[in-house]
Amino acid sequence: MACSFPSNARHTSCWTAYDSLSSESTVRPFCVPAKWPQQAPHARRRSHEVGDYHQARPCTTDPGPIACLPHTPPVKAGWAVSAGTRMPNGLRIGNLDLDVPFYQAPLSGYSDRAMRRLARRFGCPLTFTGVLLDKVALHRGAMRKLHLQPVPEESPVGAQILGADPQTMAQAAAVLEQVGFCAIDLNFACPAPKVLRRGRGGALLDHPRRILEIYQRVRDAVSVPVLVKLRIGVDSGPASREGFWEICERLASERPDALVIHGRTVGKMYRGRADWALLGEVKQRFTDQIIIGSGDLMTPQDVARRIHTSGLDGVAIARGAIGNPWIFRDCRALLAGQAPAPPPTLEEVGEVMLQHLEWILELYPEHKAVPFFRKFAAHYSKRHPRRKAALPDLMAAKTAEQVRQAIRHWFNGQAEECPA
Repeated sequence: MACSFPSNARHTSCWTAYDSLSSESTVRPFCVPAKWPQQAPHARRRSHEVGDYHQARPCTTDPGPIACLPHTPPVKAGWAVSAGTRMPNGLRIGNLDLDVPFYQAPLSGYSDRAMRRLARRFGCPLTFTGVLLDKVALHRGAMRKLHLQPVPEESPVGAQILGADPQTMAQAAAVLEQVGFCAIDLNFACPAPKVLRRGRGGALLDHPRRILEIYQRVRDAVSVPVLVKLRIGVDSGPASREGFWEICERLASERPDALVIHGRTVGKMYRGRADWALLGEVKQRFTDQIIIGSGDLMTPQDVARRIHTSGLDGVAIARGAIGNPWIFRDCRALLAGQAPAPPPTLEEVGEVMLQHLEWILELYPEHKAVPFFRKFAAHYSKRHPRRKAALPDLMAAKTAEQVRQAIRHWFNGQAEECPA
């Protein structure tokens, strides 16, 4: 499967999909929910309400369920993962029909288009932007920036938004749908202190009614699937735990397309271990609700184990995918009952690093792209047997060409022979 925008649909959620392996030109609507045609007039009103930012172009046919198989145009032979046949344990999120029960979670400061494109190349069926402040989505200039626009080769891609005002969140979600994102994730989980101080993210777990109101307003404003991201409470106290269960009960009665729950409290941030037993209890209580787990999924074995033992419908892979797109390829193999492919050679890691760098340079000016890439280089270099020697060279590079030279020096066939 591959995906493309219609030539006149730069700012529309009406995409098309075609079978690139077939000689026939089979085109059908892509990432448009079945109820969109009936809601088209309402969608156009929403466009006007947010300043006529983008004119919605509703689809006029009912596409039914959408199969989100990986889009994998290879850069080099052996680089990408083929779609293959549908696995029996897929994941349905609204009208998004994923062929495997995992996807790449939103990662603030990381999951820009470059990282998302790599994830798709290695078999991830769905990716998300990093968290976007609701007011940013409503800012005409901000949303015109290249790195915030979805492109066909990364589809399907969703957007995560953060905010505390129901009306603003609903307007932001409508704009993001019109831009071309095919799912909206509501962030009520972020533990960052600056976010909590403004009453956003995880701070809203103390306000169940506000969470429900935001969800309802967003649900009424868009036609794409809506996911709700939570943590298991603000802290470990009984009042916080009771509030968490109240939120789950209220939301489950509304049947969002998915509840995505990180198995730590807001106060724990990323310390300690995620409580997957509690996540399993959520699924046991709300059996008809799609529940997706998150936390401590750092290896393909972690992913496979949680999928097989938690009882949840799926998992969202976050930090485990930073500088490690191979995790998606290996997760597919394990879930299909196959042995994972051998670890990539240093030369293969270097090729991926160079491609990642070039995609970042397409999005940002060089003086911003190079520091941004360093965050990923620190993770890629974990695969190097002489990481302590290689990483300083990567961190010291000031220009894109210096980064390329450092990668070629350390990530090649000769470097792999170096003793640890």
